[in-house]
Amino acid sequence: MRRPGIRIGKPLDFSEHFGSTEGSVYREVTDAVMVAIQEITGQEYVPVYSNSARAQIPSAEPETS
Repeated sequence: MRRPGIRIGKPLDFSEHFGSTEGSVYREVTDAVMVAIQEITGQEYVPVYSNSARAQIPSAEPETS
């Protein structure tokens, strides 16, 4: 059995955005965090947001009896 490990990436600095409540800042910070996670893990970054992806999925039709 392998021992669990922790990888810690470089520090991210978002001090320039301190105090901002603009949605675009939240998105920018989130994108930066996701890119940093991708760099550490080697996972593929998919630049699709959940609301966009959800819109592309056909809604489930309720079964009728």
